[in-house]
Amino acid sequence: MARYQEEQEKKKRSAEAKEIIEAVGEEGQKGSRAAKEYLDEQVKEEKKKENTELSRLDSRRGFVDYNFLLAKLLVKRLNLVSWPEGWRYNVAPTKEGIVMELYSPDKFFRAGFRPTRTAMYDLNAVDMYAVRAENTIDRVTGADGANGEIVV
Repeated sequence: MARYQEEQEKKKRSAEAKEIIEAVGEEGQKGSRAAKEYLDEQVKEEKKKENTELSRLDSRRGFVDYNFLLAKLLVKRLNLVSWPEGWRYNVAPTKEGIVMELYSPDKFFRAGFRPTRTAMYDLNAVDMYAVRAENTIDRVTGADGANGEIVV
């Protein structure tokens, strides 16, 4: 039953995507208008998602709940990072803040932050720590090209 519903949902999304592609592919103003509407809709969905996270954080005023939710969001962001073989991570909410640990096959990294209790700033910190993890992986594995060179 669930597989059937999943299949129907995929068909529906596929049909919607086909309509969007056909509308955007049209010549002239009609096609550019459809493209603009599609991009505007994507921006609205992204803002809606961000506002949902902000409202969830605003509703969690207890230190433990708030820090736990931030840690959960950080784990969600870290799942999007491409992890090389042998690398692991751990995220732990504490009373003071959020601790992120990265384990490579031969090194260990730890970083943490104390939430400001302002949802907008704390979400930014979560994003920055995910970027920081990615940069650490790139630096250690040599994927950033920095073999003593300055990368611009």
